Amino acid sequence: MTMGTEVVLHTPQWHGNTITVNGMRTGVVDRLPANKVVADMVSDNLGNWLCHCDIRHITEGMSTRYQVVD
Repeated sequence: MTMGTEVVLHTPQWHGNTITVNGMRTGVVDRLPANKVVADMVSDNLGNWLCHCDIRHITEGMSTRYQVVD
């Protein structure tokens, strides 16, 4: 879910694994303000991976790492 104005767009991107949105596999989702989406992930690629906003927000700290374990 995203909030903000029409100029605050987000593109969360998952490295190492893909997500499924509306029946399509992808690694990134475009998000408009005041909107939500359901994404499913089958995390089958073990390791430590980056998840971040692909727009300028990564330089503002909008990033995290996630770990996939067996």
